Amino acid sequence: MANTSNSRILSSLVHALRERIAATPSTPPNNNLSTCADDDALETKFRAVLPNLLNGYVVPSSSANEREVIAVLKLISHTARNFPGVFYHGKPSAVLPLIGRILPFFAEPAFSSRHGVIFETVGPLLSLLRTGSRDAYRTLFIDAMCAIEDILRIASLSSENSRITEATRLHLKCFHRSFSGNLSDSTCLCDLPTSNKPIDGPGILINLLGRDRSHEYIICFCCMLSFMLRRC
Repeated sequence: MANTSNSRILSSLVHALRERIAATPSTPPNNNLSTCADDDALETKFRAVLPNLLNGYVVPSSSANEREVIAVLKLISHTARNFPGVFYHGKPSAVLPLIGRILPFFAEPAFSSRHGVIFETVGPLLSLLRTGSRDAYRTLFIDAMCAIEDILRIASLSSENSRITEATRLHLKCFHRSFSGNLSDSTCLCDLPTSNKPIDGPGILINLLGRDRSHEYIICFCCMLSFMLRRC
């Protein structure tokens, strides 16, 4: 029942988003007040239902339904581009937990072919964060560099240890600076999934599966850093 309800909500949001985007170019200038009111109503609606969609679908796991996850990610991407107010125009407490919920998908083998969609979702959120808080943006950049260094160390250790195989899960805690104090604000749209939430403080807990996954995650983080550098 919950999945059916979430599917209906997702379909309704996509329909509302398409209608609003389609109507925007043809909106006469003298209807600006009406347009703003419509945007405010749509943003309020999105903020009310996004938490359920995120908690129901965007949970990094090998058993996650790819089609449903990708549908929600595309919705987030379009929303961030067209209606940044949904994410409080880049307020860190609204954007960072969402980024933190999405990044672990890079480490899930089942989503290795969908990295393009994941990047297309993270990109607009990073741009929003840069606009909303340059300090939070810089901190995230530094945390990403530190994460790459940590992953390189893990990859080096795993290559030297014959007992570590492709089935071995290696836990990495990262982004602790970025997530300090950003999950308790009233503008926070979601929390991190339990499986990605460290028990010993703020940050993201990521399961790196075997050696190849560590290398792939480094590539993804490097791409993210390159994206962020181009916008600094």
